[in-house]
Amino acid sequence: MSDTAKSNQPRAVLLGVAGAGVVEVARELGRTHPDLSIVSVEQRASDAAGTAVSDVLIDRGEARYEQLIKQAALQALAEPSVVALPPQAPLNPEVAARLEELKSRGGVIIGFTAQLEELIRRTGLNAPRAAGLGPTRRMFANLMKEYETAYEPLVTHKMDTTGQSVTRVSERVFALIPGRAVS
Repeated sequence: MSDTAKSNQPRAVLLGVAGAGVVEVARELGRTHPDLSIVSVEQRASDAAGTAVSDVLIDRGEARYEQLIKQAALQALAEPSVVALPPQAPLNPEVAARLEELKSRGGVIIGFTAQLEELIRRTGLNAPRAAGLGPTRRMFANLMKEYETAYEPLVTHKMDTTGQSVTRVSERVFALIPGRAVS
């Protein structure tokens, strides 16, 4: 692959369901390897919106939220950084197509997962809540299956973070990044 092609793609892409540790691992990589460029797609979308992306979802609606995430993801996926994607980004057809292209060019795309019980604990879904919200555990499990089915053809490496420290997972991720400088 040419140097130009390499400079137009991420060094690695991290994706996974809520609670799998994508954001935490990206932060740890940035902390332990300050020379490594880390891009959080959610942060970039928040910066573009001028407010937290979660507020966009509430105040401006799902369509605007998804548009911001898509734009930020496509921009980040053309940079030589480690890119942390939010869980729903790979469901967008344009983002999925870009990930497929990256994979076909030898890109590193790491899919994070964890056991359902751990994901529920990490996301706070194990806390008491109003029964009127419905079966949140089952809804989360179904969403997790939907996302992981969409991620399956896109990832080059799977990483189960169950029972793993953020430090340990970030070390495993760092070992997969092409052209890394061993510190």
